[in-house]
Amino acid sequence: MTSATDTYALLRAFVDELARCGMRAACTAPGSRCAPLVLSLAREPRLHCYSHVDERCAGFFALGLAKASGLPVAVACTSGTAAAELLPAAIEAHEARVPLLLLTADRPPELREVGAGQAIDQLKLYGSAAKWFFDVGTHDAGERSLAWVRTLACRAYATALEDRPGVVHLNFALREPLVPDETLPHDYSGRPDGRPFAARAHARAAPAAGEAADARRAPSQNADAAAALTALVAGAQRGVILAGREERLAQPGERSVAELAAELAARAGWPLLADPLSRAVAQHGLGKMTIHDGEFKKGLSLIEASTRTYPLALAYRNLAVFWNSEGDSAKTERYIQKALALDPEDPYNLIFAAAFMAGTGHGDEALKIARENESLLPASYNLAAVYAQTGQREKALALLRRHFFEYEHYRSVRAKEMMEARVDAVFASLREDPAFVALTSGADGRLPLPGRTMGAGAGANR
Repeated sequence: MTSATDTYALLRAFVDELARCGMRAACTAPGSRCAPLVLSLAREPRLHCYSHVDERCAGFFALGLAKASGLPVAVACTSGTAAAELLPAAIEAHEARVPLLLLTADRPPELREVGAGQAIDQLKLYGSAAKWFFDVGTHDAGERSLAWVRTLACRAYATALEDRPGVVHLNFALREPLVPDETLPHDYSGRPDGRPFAARAHARAAPAAGEAADARRAPSQNADAAAALTALVAGAQRGVILAGREERLAQPGERSVAELAAELAARAGWPLLADPLSRAVAQHGLGKMTIHDGEFKKGLSLIEASTRTYPLALAYRNLAVFWNSEGDSAKTERYIQKALALDPEDPYNLIFAAAFMAGTGHGDEALKIARENESLLPASYNLAAVYAQTGQREKALALLRRHFFEYEHYRSVRAKEMMEARVDAVFASLREDPAFVALTSGADGRLPLPGRTMGAGAGANR
């Protein structure tokens, strides 16, 4: 075989092994020296390959893909300063614990440090931002080399994903010609059953000094950490749990950090606050916007996915709203109970439940809850729902006015809220009321009028 055929045979085996390990996406940037890398990635049918006009775009797009999937994404680029353009994405991936596999093309050894064009020192180019760097070198495509390159792919994938996820940088020295002039021979070097060539044992070593400990440590380490946390909680008079971003998805058989945080909060009796950038909060907000834009089932799916990642009373309340609008009383009740179970004394949960109780023959009980909590400004919409369903028109209109013009400060949100009130079943008794029509005259008109209703409290803080 020619040197180009050797290169492509090795890269074909390398990319095949990445796909066997679980990689599903790669990003590429243009260049001649990286042609073997780019073509090998693009020819692998199990990878969705995204082509970008420059390296910085490719790096950050790959970062987003890896954040969304929790799986390593490959980025391939040409040699020289092009490779340096991936540094911002590498730093971001390191800080956010996102698995990335950076594949940089390089000049072969004889063209380094001799003034060749588009050649810089690419060894350990990303410094401490990379978990692991390896200079791949040049090799023929013999049986031992094919086995070795498959092992390299497995190690690179596992290193990017496991323990503290992050960046792996592989630097490929590629000689001309960069395009083969003969058909590649069949490759029999992979395992016939489709499994990866090599698998890393699941035992975890202790984290290096300065690194955050991983949840999947040895059992004795987890037991020590759990004991220390238990002692900390038991010794505190009060506390709060702040849930930040969880960039790495839980692996099969592993509980997510969000689930564990919710369980700890429930056992300790502490409030649990979610970072606005957390995956679950983002999915919940996107789901609500998607529903309001007319894609009801897609939006509902996003909100339900958010509760699996991060159980949030607000999300459960909205799910109860939307399933009620679909006429599924069993799911409506289940999500109301889930919200109450997270915090049975939360007045917003109680008022939300009361809005449904008022429409199901429990008006006196619902009114008692509403009267006890009438001063809560953020609960104005659901308080109005209770009074509207129990025949107290003036009280309902006053609370809706308070919701629209005292609680909501942004015109665009207010327009959505008014539209939701117009289609909400809990205000059916007011729909033809001139005062209600005037009060909701700023509605944005983007939801279909009844027939299909949206249920009790479809808005922002319900």
